[in-house]
Amino acid sequence: MLDELRNQLHQQIADLDRELRVELPELIGKAVAMGDLRENAEYSAALERQEFVRARLSQLTRRQSELSAINLRDLPRDRAAFGSRVELEDGDGERQEWHLVFPEFVDFDGGMISTASPLGRAILGARPGDEVTLEAPDGARAYVVIEVTGTGYPVRPTRTGRRKAMAEVTCTRCGQTREALESAPYPDDMGQKILEKICAACWHECKEMQVMVINEYRLDLSDPRAHEILEKSTLEFLGLNPPAAG
Repeated sequence: MLDELRNQLHQQIADLDRELRVELPELIGKAVAMGDLRENAEYSAALERQEFVRARLSQLTRRQSELSAINLRDLPRDRAAFGSRVELEDGDGERQEWHLVFPEFVDFDGGMISTASPLGRAILGARPGDEVTLEAPDGARAYVVIEVTGTGYPVRPTRTGRRKAMAEVTCTRCGQTREALESAPYPDDMGQKILEKICAACWHECKEMQVMVINEYRLDLSDPRAHEILEKSTLEFLGLNPPAAG
């Protein structure tokens, strides 16, 4: 996974560097040749794109430097760290499994969460037998760490609130009775509410919306504030009220 991410960053940096040094100067040159720049949409668009590419290159370069400093052999094997698969048990005896990954590989449906997410931060450094606490919008949730294993992709997790019998749900967003989600997309009350009230098709549209929000606002998913923006956008898109504070 680490090598894959490094290769992705290398290719993105190379593509953006070419755009900044070759393609954008050509576009700006053509726009300048057209004359009056005050009402030249092509010129303005090229300058805005140039500013974005510079900022994005700076961000990717910092990320590349961070990854270069990581040596997987130095990561602990006796407690949860990047790449670990962690099995948790809640107070009701239900178990769930999560894989700690970089923000670029987050996949809630596949059980892959960022080490910078609220649950990821709670798990990080935990050993089997430890109790960890997730600070959820409705209050703290306690889990016991059952098992910590090394790197590798996890099997599909068994989530809290997993739907066992119902295959359909009357969706509050589209108003139709359609195929339900198989499990809650988040391990808190917000995830449970989505499971109970949103169909799989609308949730798929919501995930596409989340990608657009991340790109539009240039969100850094390692920043907790980015998760707050995503949560607000998600609830508004789905027409759900935010979970009540505990």
